[in-house]
Amino acid sequence: MEQARRFPDVPFIIGHFGKIMFLDAIRSAEMCPNVYLETSGAQVCDLQMAVERIGYDRILYGTDLPIGGAPSAHWNVVKIKSAVPDPVALAAILGGNAIRLMDRKHLAFQ
Repeated sequence: MEQARRFPDVPFIIGHFGKIMFLDAIRSAEMCPNVYLETSGAQVCDLQMAVERIGYDRILYGTDLPIGGAPSAHWNVVKIKSAVPDPVALAAILGGNAIRLMDRKHLAFQ
């Protein structure tokens, strides 16, 4: 979180939803608007908590591919759908947020 505060214009993505430190990951996102959470390590209740506390616009779909193969990717979609029933939020998490994040004008590769 120190780096996210130091560089507020740089997006930071916490992979695997922080795994066992998911509460710290959610708190970091609450405190730093440039922190995003990636869903591969999240449980349904973790996702629900994050949506309640930070909203859905900084949650990014992710899988552990190639680990687990297609069934793992499918499970991640099912998990998100069960945690986030709102179709607008679901579309954002499953790709809209990543597209918006990658479309930022200040990214170095543009």
